[in-house]
Amino acid sequence: MTDQQKIDDAESFSIRAAAMERTIRKLRVAVFALATCQTLWFLLGAAQQENQKASRFTIIDKAGKPRIEMGTDDAGNPSINIKNQDGVNLISMHTDIFGSFIDVSAANGRGSVLQVTPDGSSSLLLDAGGPNIRMVTLTGPPQQRSSYIAVADDDVKSQAWIATQSGGSVIEIDDKNGTEPVILYADEDGTSGVAVRDKNGIERIQALIDPNGNPKLRVLDKDGKEVEP
Repeated sequence: MTDQQKIDDAESFSIRAAAMERTIRKLRVAVFALATCQTLWFLLGAAQQENQKASRFTIIDKAGKPRIEMGTDDAGNPSINIKNQDGVNLISMHTDIFGSFIDVSAANGRGSVLQVTPDGSSSLLLDAGGPNIRMVTLTGPPQQRSSYIAVADDDVKSQAWIATQSGGSVIEIDDKNGTEPVILYADEDGTSGVAVRDKNGIERIQALIDPNGNPKLRVLDKDGKEVEP
């Protein structure tokens, strides 16, 4: 065999090898695609069979522990739960007659809850297992619309409110007994002021400015009657 024939054979072998490699790659892609389709078909079939029995579908990790659960309850309300390795829900989403909910929690149960009601009102709770913040918006006719932020600590039983509604805006500071000793308000008619209440919730001091800009100071007795300061 001449040197040229050897070169030609080598080039022919290289071409055939390259073609074979391309064919193998195509076969690999086809096998992967087929396996993926079969896997999806199996999962869908399993989900359909499971749904026919319990309307629930579970995804497990490599250790066999359930990590994602999707399904509907007896009333047809859908839900999705994402769990940690111990089976504790870390993220939950569901809907029911009270609205739609998203719950994001730590393993100890502390976290946040977002709710949207069927009428469009919404609320967000940030809970640290004592200190917490609530933000709420309420929809409806203009005279019923309102929104507020409440900052509280369940351990010391105290909280502060910032609220706004059709009649005006108000800031309230609550004590551990649930009364509101201090209230700062601004009414829509232009009146603004501060009210101080006693432990029974009765206003004892009122300092305000009326719509005409006139300042007023009122001191009240325990029955709510004005007395001289």
